[in-house]
Amino acid sequence: MNKLNLQDNTIQKYFSKDGLPNNVITAILEDSHYNLWISTAKGLSKFSPEKETFHNYYVYDGLVTDNFNASSSFKNPDGEMYFGGRNGLNRFHPDSIKINTFQPPVYITNFKLFNRSVPARNSKSQSEFTLPQQINFCKEIILNYDQNVITLEFIALNYISLEKNQYRYKLIGFEKDWSPPGYKRDVTYTNLRPGEYIFRVIASNNDGIWNTEGAALKIIVLPPFWRTSWAYGFYVILILAMLYLFKKWILHEAKVKRKIELEELEIKKLHEMDTLKNQFFSNVSHEFRTPLTLIIGPLQKLLESSKNEAKKSQVKLVQRNANRLLRLINQLMDFRKIEEAGLALNLSKNDIVLFSKEISSAFNQEARERKITYSYVASHPTFDVWFDTDKLDKIIYNLLSNAFKYTPDNGAITISLSLDDNTDNNTAKHSEGSVRQFRITVQDSGIGIPKEYQSKIFDRFYQVKNTMTTHGTGIGLSLTYELVKLHQGNILVHSELGIGSEFSVILPLWLEEQELPQSSMVNKSLESEIMQDDDKDQNDVLTEESSATSKLPHVLIIEDNTDMRLFIKSDLLNIYSCSEAKNGFEGIDKAIKEIPDVILCDIMMPGIDGFEVCRKLKQDERTSHIPIIMLTAKSSEQHTIEGLESGADDYIAKPSSSAILRARIKNLINSRQLLRKKFIKEPFAPIQELSPSKVDERLFKKAYEIVERNLNNPDFDVSDFGRELGMSRTQLYRKIHAVSGQSVKEFIRIIRLKKAAELLLKREKNISEVAFTVGFNSLSYFTTSFTEYFGMNPKKYIDKFIK
Repeated sequence: MNKLNLQDNTIQKYFSKDGLPNNVITAILEDSHYNLWISTAKGLSKFSPEKETFHNYYVYDGLVTDNFNASSSFKNPDGEMYFGGRNGLNRFHPDSIKINTFQPPVYITNFKLFNRSVPARNSKSQSEFTLPQQINFCKEIILNYDQNVITLEFIALNYISLEKNQYRYKLIGFEKDWSPPGYKRDVTYTNLRPGEYIFRVIASNNDGIWNTEGAALKIIVLPPFWRTSWAYGFYVILILAMLYLFKKWILHEAKVKRKIELEELEIKKLHEMDTLKNQFFSNVSHEFRTPLTLIIGPLQKLLESSKNEAKKSQVKLVQRNANRLLRLINQLMDFRKIEEAGLALNLSKNDIVLFSKEISSAFNQEARERKITYSYVASHPTFDVWFDTDKLDKIIYNLLSNAFKYTPDNGAITISLSLDDNTDNNTAKHSEGSVRQFRITVQDSGIGIPKEYQSKIFDRFYQVKNTMTTHGTGIGLSLTYELVKLHQGNILVHSELGIGSEFSVILPLWLEEQELPQSSMVNKSLESEIMQDDDKDQNDVLTEESSATSKLPHVLIIEDNTDMRLFIKSDLLNIYSCSEAKNGFEGIDKAIKEIPDVILCDIMMPGIDGFEVCRKLKQDERTSHIPIIMLTAKSSEQHTIEGLESGADDYIAKPSSSAILRARIKNLINSRQLLRKKFIKEPFAPIQELSPSKVDERLFKKAYEIVERNLNNPDFDVSDFGRELGMSRTQLYRKIHAVSGQSVKEFIRIIRLKKAAELLLKREKNISEVAFTVGFNSLSYFTTSFTEYFGMNPKKYIDKFIK
């Protein structure tokens, strides 16, 4: 249906969505009040053009049919209208149709809980939950928190065209807006939260006249017990109690914290004391080891050179006591390591019979002098097992030293080694159920130990009071006990006063490497390497000696002890040219000025220590290539790692063998010479292979870049090179010569030749153009230099590598 507006010539269209019963219009008639009566394929509609409203009528309003025929309509002079349909004719007068103005009352007719109707309380229903009275009389319903799914049914009492009654509803407290008008007479709500709600419903009659008062029902959903006012009161009391307890706990924690802080402060002070004590041990060790080196070294030379047996005997006596003093120092250091949990097993496979026999032989001279019957007994002639040579050496030596100390002259001492009787030396296996242990026993005929003291002899610094012997330190047996436990063994003592003592060390018998403890370190080659270094004859080292002192390799000795410097210098005399520095600052200055071949540096020095000296020299471009050997009394693994991490190339503990020191220096110098030869023999060797130092790698990379930037400049000389590199002529020459073995001029020439070789292989230029590109003014000189370095002329070089 279209409506034409003559004022603005617009057309208004009407469809079923605007209120028509159907979009198919069959006829239109106008009544005396200018209302249009429109018949459609589904009902009859009254349209008010003024109000633009539709009022529809259907079969249940009195029509014969809803489906009208097209053009089947008529209006007589009296105003009656006729509309023909498929089921008959409809006749009516528009003025006779009245609007129903009755406002129908609204009632709630049913209440359902979880889709089940809830009966009244006085009914005969067996339901657990009931209403206080019939639902239409109820004003309020109280539900539990878990009764939160409800359905309400309602009705409007208008019996004229009952189907056209419309309803709107709203649950106040749950919904904000009214529901749209509809014919549905029930509504369901789910998941109602605890609280108070009011359900309201209003309705209209068949002609749309609304009863806006409608019906109302108050619904109360009770909260669970934990959300009641009593519960909240309890929560408040509980929170206050918890706050009180928390306050008490905080105060208690603060008190405990203060107590812990005091304890930590005390522990910190004890730790500081331990640190000072450990530092004291380190300093004492350093101070003792340095003069011991000066004593033991010359003594060894005297023994080698002396032919007088009487003098040899006296020198051996001095040497033996010096070694005992060194052992005592080592024991002090071992105690420090044990306290720091830094002492670990370093196992190697050796002949235990031969090893223990060699240690026992160190007391043969004292036994002869004191006329003590001294014997060594072993159950096997040879037997190879895994053990820590250093730890077992100290164990056996301490037991024998203790036996000789408390055994009077003309007495008897026996050391015996016994293995499991079921052990086969050839197969190195045990029979099932055999005890995998071996026993070292030291028995003496000394003064004995009273029974009341035997349980305390392994305590540190404990000594049995007696007047028959000189006093010792009281640490020998304590250290022995700790070392035996470290070796996963046991030590037993049996002694009778006036008869003698017997100490038995029982250690596990490890025959195969897979049997060793996981925490131990396996050392297969260290001993053999040391033996080889010790066996090197001095003449082998002297073969490197040159007739001209100025051509000898240069060694810089940085040592604060004057005697130590003198001893090292005298030991290296005629083999190396030596210079000295008495502290770290002087050593750094001399290293920069002299650029030595090797630096020997002590660690503990006034001013800056050896670690700092090593770091500064290794970070300086002028000295980063120089090998540095650290000399120190700090021989623990921790200090060794610290020394190597500072950049040191080698690490030697005092006192050390002169042969080992010379061999280490020789090896470092030889390794540098091999790198120099590689630079000459292998033209395209990577820059990092010239020196292991990252600083040198960066320096030479920069040097290569400088030369390559000036390739086509034939006037580029050493002065220009040093200026761009940031070094003086002297330092530049020493640095380049020390790393590559070449002069600076030759070094530049080699870089030019390497670049020329690269250009020749690219075949972009001929030989003459390449020669001038890399800075050679003379083609003949270029050809001669190229042939000298690569072993063939440029043409043959191209033919060889480009086929």
